[in-house]
Amino acid sequence: MSKDSLIDYLWPENPLVVRTNQFYVLVHELRRLLEPPDTWGNWLFIRNEGDRYYFNRHASCRIDDREFEALTHLGQKAEAQGDTEAAIAAYEGAADLYRGDFMEDNPFAEWCRWERERLREAYLEMRQRLAALYGYSGAWERSVNSLRAALRVDPLREEVHRALMYALWASGRRAQAVSQYQICQELLLRELDVVPLPETGHLLELIRARPMP
Repeated sequence: MSKDSLIDYLWPENPLVVRTNQFYVLVHELRRLLEPPDTWGNWLFIRNEGDRYYFNRHASCRIDDREFEALTHLGQKAEAQGDTEAAIAAYEGAADLYRGDFMEDNPFAEWCRWERERLREAYLEMRQRLAALYGYSGAWERSVNSLRAALRVDPLREEVHRALMYALWASGRRAQAVSQYQICQELLLRELDVVPLPETGHLLELIRARPMP
């Protein structure tokens, strides 16, 4: 990206002279932190061609969000091929890499908003797929753990609450499954002023009527 574009992304409100100085200080600090000590002027990672700057992805480096997406796609491919064990391994590897929202130390920055949302959605979908695979394998405790991890990222996902209710029910914890409905109901009412969907209420009726699925 051009220097001017980067400056506009990072410091849209400050005067141009101040922003330009901030930019050069930032580039200097990044190079001081990332570059090997013997590459002065022959940068390996933070490179530029005139006023255009870029991160050299072909250097010896690991980028967690790219690894996350690669593992997620690997899990999807294995799942489509019916290889449950490989799919679970790939999804678990992706889950280990997701340790919070993308650029979460700068939560209001517009420049990374859509990427943050896209990666969060990918994580939540992957967590639900992982929980389903554990359920198919009869590992309901692991299914429960995966769904609870998803709710820690977004506690207002009703479909995740519903899946967690089922997983708790299937693992023999019917009282906890009923309590999970109540948690879901209270959250939705307090945060969104809505009630649970009919399918969530129907699942509650089934749980109350039967000891196990």
